[in-house]
Amino acid sequence: MTGRPRKHSVEDLVDCLRQHSFTTGEFQQRAAETLDISRAAFYRLLKAGQEQYRFRQHGVDGTWRLIPEKTEPVPPVVSESQNKSLEAAPDDLPPSW
Repeated sequence: MTGRPRKHSVEDLVDCLRQHSFTTGEFQQRAAETLDISRAAFYRLLKAGQEQYRFRQHGVDGTWRLIPEKTEPVPPVVSESQNKSLEAAPDDLPPSW
């Protein structure tokens, strides 16, 4: 890509939206005030943020909200005594077990 480097990113809009829900106009105004971002750049990043599933527009009231990031499931914790019991279990258990 050539030309002037980008001053703002989708992350900037994510930071601007945190813990809030704004209409499109409110979101654009807040971004303009806090980030000094142009209207065109805001809408370009708004579209990119939607495509990256970072935020979405709520259908009922039209406000923008962050999409929670998916977290990896945490494996169950096995205590040391449970682990020793599993290791000591016989390998030749009947099929009904």
